[in-house]
Amino acid sequence: MPVWLFFGCVYLGSWACWLPFVLVHRPTSFVLLLFGLMMPSLFGIVFTSLTQDRKGRREFWSRVTSVRRIGLEWFALLKYWRLERAIYCSQLFTLTLAMQIHLPM
Repeated sequence: MPVWLFFGCVYLGSWACWLPFVLVHRPTSFVLLLFGLMMPSLFGIVFTSLTQDRKGRREFWSRVTSVRRIGLEWFALLKYWRLERAIYCSQLFTLTLAMQIHLPM
């Protein structure tokens, strides 16, 4: 498949998710925002499965899930980020319970 088809699908798919934000001029669903951000990865998986044979798909998934491909410094950064996010979420949850406020999700 041509590369321009991949980029066209990613562009259209992303903007299909982001268009409600642009048209309404106020926050809408956070899930749509995240889904639009994941479009390159999702279409990469779809196009790989459509264009590769069984061996190519197996190689693709082994490269995606291989821990050896991540350097030690990136792995440490990822662990640190996950720890910070967990601390932030627990503090936010505690604050929400303490103040009895409802946060929009």
